[in-house]
Amino acid sequence: MIVNAETRSQLARKSNQRRLRNLLIDAHFQLPWVGAITVLTVGLFLVLGGVILWQAHTASAAVLEGLSALYSPDDAVIMQELFTSSDHGVLTGLSVVGATLVVLLAACGLVMTHKVAGPMVALRHSLAAVAAGHYGKVRAFRQGDAFQSVSNDLLVTVAALKDRERTDLAVLEGLRELTLPAGARAALSDLIAEKRSRLE
Repeated sequence: MIVNAETRSQLARKSNQRRLRNLLIDAHFQLPWVGAITVLTVGLFLVLGGVILWQAHTASAAVLEGLSALYSPDDAVIMQELFTSSDHGVLTGLSVVGATLVVLLAACGLVMTHKVAGPMVALRHSLAAVAAGHYGKVRAFRQGDAFQSVSNDLLVTVAALKDRERTDLAVLEGLRELTLPAGARAALSDLIAEKRSRLE
C-alpha cells in the first residue's frame, strides 16, 4: 500500500490530536498542581460562602424580629419556616455553584498542565530518539503547547545533525572508490548503512 506525503501528514496530525482520555500524561507533575488549584478553590469558596450564608442568616433573623410584633405567634412560625427554607435554598445554590466551579477549575488546571507536561514528554522521547540516532522520530510540539521555542530549537539542532550526517555520508561514499582490505570495506559498508538509516 502506497501512502503519499499528504496522507502521512493527515495521519500524523490525527495521531497528535488531544483527547480527553490522554490529558493526564504525567501524574507526578500534573496532579499536585490540579490538587493545589482544587484545594485553593474549595478554601476560597468556603470562606466566601460562609460570609454569604452568615449575612443571609443575619438578615433573616433581623427581618423576623421586626415582623414578630406584627404577626400572631402562628403566623410568626410560618414566617420563620419560610425564611429558614430560603436560607436552605441559598445554601443549596451555593453548594451547586461551588461544586461546579471546583470541577471547572480542576479541569482547566488539568488542560493547562497538560500543555506543559505534553511537551516535556515529547522532548524526552525526542532526546532519546536523537541519542539512538533516529532523527526521523523527532517531532514538533503540538499547536497550543507551551515551550514552542524549545521545539523550534530542537528541530534546528536535529536539522544541523542531519546535515553533518549527510556530509559524513558523502565522504564515506567517496572512500568506496579507494582500494581497501575486505574487512575495512565491510566496516565501511556498515557505517554507510548506519548513516543512511539515521537520515530516513
